Amino acid sequence: GKIYLVNAAVMTIGILFAILMPSIGHIIRFSGALCRAVVVFVLPPMAYLASKRKEGKLTVLNVSAHIGIICIGVINFGAQFFV
Repeated sequence: GKIYLVNAAVMTIGILFAILMPSIGHIIRFSGALCRAVVVFVLPPMAYLASKRKEGKLTVLNVSAHIGIICIGVINFGAQFFV
């Protein structure tokens, strides 16, 4: 039952994208930019913070600096489409 529901939802989203946004280039641009932003700006700081937390060496300076890096990535992601 759940599998059919998930399949129907994915197909509905795909069909709506095909109807409402027929240019595949825009979809590729948005999804590529989002994936790149996550891989470059979010995953490395989160992995570093998780490592430091496991070691017990997590400080406020570490957290604030790495949250700043993530914020810069989010701003960069948004700027790609609005500037």
